[in-house]
Amino acid sequence: MEDDALKWINTEYHSFLSEAVSASLQYLHSTITWSITITSAGVGFILAQKTFPDPKSYLFSLALLVIISHFFVRSGKAYINVIRYAAIQRYIISKKLDCKANLCSPDNFESLKYYIKRYHLEWSCPLKRTTVLTKLLTEFGFLYFFIFNFGLLGYIISKIQHSNTTIAIGLLAIIACYLEIYCGLLLSPYMRDIEVDKLAEKFK
Repeated sequence: MEDDALKWINTEYHSFLSEAVSASLQYLHSTITWSITITSAGVGFILAQKTFPDPKSYLFSLALLVIISHFFVRSGKAYINVIRYAAIQRYIISKKLDCKANLCSPDNFESLKYYIKRYHLEWSCPLKRTTVLTKLLTEFGFLYFFIFNFGLLGYIISKIQHSNTTIAIGLLAIIACYLEIYCGLLLSPYMRDIEVDKLAEKFK
């Protein structure tokens, strides 16, 4: 039974991991590209309005902020999947290359089984929440998207007349962004269960 399982891990499952890493990377690149495109197009559209700054540009800026938050969540999930599948694949390879260890030994089989079960079947996140968020904000550039959007919003707010309606819409947009990130990412199955893996931390 163990021999069959190890054969499956070395062939079909290993091939699946390669495809999963590639697909997750492609999805991650796609979401970041869309974030850049939508942010650039959205800001350009807002600034190009003859009536800028006005309540309409205020609403467009709020909508853009919600959209950026959505792509922030999508990028976070894609990044976690890249690390998840790559960590499992590297763990299997490390066991194969360890000349002192026998891949077919009971201890190695149990460790492989635990690793796959924990990070694939149980969907545990191999990275800290702060690690994922820092990566998204800095290396993937979402910090600049948020700063630029909040700066634009701040300028528009300083130039338009306020009413209870505009304040309420602004608060609703901020709440929507918070719920998108908090519920859509931090409380999602992707980050609900955290078990930091040393191997994943090395190539985060």
